[in-house]
Amino acid sequence: MQALEPLQTQIAMCTRFGVTPQAFMRHEKIGIALATINLMPINGMRIPALSGSTGWYVYGGPEQSADADFYKPLCITHLKKYCEIALPYLCLPSGWRFQIDGDGYEDVWYDDDLLRAR
Repeated sequence: MQALEPLQTQIAMCTRFGVTPQAFMRHEKIGIALATINLMPINGMRIPALSGSTGWYVYGGPEQSADADFYKPLCITHLKKYCEIALPYLCLPSGWRFQIDGDGYEDVWYDDDLLRAR
């Protein structure tokens, strides 16, 4: 299995927040709400990863749905095609969240409740 090298923007993001980058393997997946990914803001949250997963969940709009089919698995190598603006945040470790838009808004924070999420 091949690990993906962190992008310079991902390393810079982790340095900015004083955390060690948590990289992922090329085959791992994220959960993405493709039906909402064109809405703003873009939200991301990283829970502890299960086998084959990065632990990241990304959706667009003000809130996520409780619908069991809200998130679809997507290989991390394809995220650039669907949501490139999320890429700089993806080496933040489990427990981190972000909210961004295409106009420069950014909020990044640690949420220890995510460490208990499954």
